[in-house]
Amino acid sequence: MVLREEGLRGDMARTTDRAIERWRESHPERRDDLLLVHETRIAKRQPRPMPPD
Repeated sequence: MVLREEGLRGDMARTTDRAIERWRESHPERRDDLLLVHETRIAKRQPRPMPPD
């Protein structure tokens, strides 16, 4: 299964969490299933620059 979610470079944890939560909301019967992330890819082109801290 492939989950896609747009996010900012350097914000991989929150982007991954959003993708998993969106999947769980769309599959309520499998909400408690264990999900394992094998690979996370960052697009070369970013939708907007990452805000400075």
